Amino acid sequence: MSFVSHRFLSRRRFLAAAAVCVAAPATVRGARAGESRAFVPGVQLYSVAAPLKRDFAGTLAKLAAMGYRQVELTDLHGKSAADWKKALDDAGLAAISIHHSVSTLEKDLTAALTFANTLGVSYIVCAAPRAAKAAQPTIDEWRWNADFLNKVGEECATATIRFGYHNHNTEFFAHKVSPMRNATGFSEIMTRTNPDYVTWELDCGWAVTAGLDPSALLMRYRNRFSLLHVKDVAKDGERNYELKIKAVPVGQGVLDWRTVFEAARRSGVQDYFVELEPGDGDPLVALKQSADFLKTVS
Repeated sequence: MSFVSHRFLSRRRFLAAAAVCVAAPATVRGARAGESRAFVPGVQLYSVAAPLKRDFAGTLAKLAAMGYRQVELTDLHGKSAADWKKALDDAGLAAISIHHSVSTLEKDLTAALTFANTLGVSYIVCAAPRAAKAAQPTIDEWRWNADFLNKVGEECATATIRFGYHNHNTEFFAHKVSPMRNATGFSEIMTRTNPDYVTWELDCGWAVTAGLDPSALLMRYRNRFSLLHVKDVAKDGERNYELKIKAVPVGQGVLDWRTVFEAARRSGVQDYFVELEPGDGDPLVALKQSADFLKTVS
């Protein structure tokens, strides 16, 4: 069976979905591309790294009270999979995905897979590429990353974990590879990876910062994106390819989220996570504003 169409549903994932379906019984969780479905509200815990360090259980409870039902992990905060599972269960949250660096995936993939399966997540996502200069990998480095992602994805598939890659804006910088042709990190990873082993998590904010339209990307590459990072960008944000972004609470920036979510449904996206970038202000306030806005469009 192709992993493009297969869904890995843990019991905790089913319960999170069921909570949404109670409110919207006509929708179907895990529907195919183009079918109407309700997204389960999710949040990337990178957004609340500091609050989690100060009050781990309390922060999770606050996210659940806002209406979030799913989370994506990045910093494990020194806790075991069992610790995370208990804390998330207590808060009424389900872990769906975990971000890891290339170095972790290269050195400790077995441990990462064990942790993921113990927690019951569906995805492991590579958070960023390896590069000598993080601001802009070379085209050869992009090719190395694409080949590496294929290898990791194949191993993840044997452990019934879907493997993905998360973009920033550097993926969209045009490298001249011949007098007549340019290539990007995005194009290299998209064409060199096997869709059965490597899916994508489209970060909408970083794509916009690079001058791309997330809705157009979703429709052009149907069934290649399983996850979204729902991130908005300020109206005065600067277009660039150098890991600079001016993010704002979802609904307060430049993105047309109704169009994005419609494209997401039509293209086969399964889950989204709101993500904030570090900055001024209380991230819990911004996440509450984002959650309230998303209730009207997602």
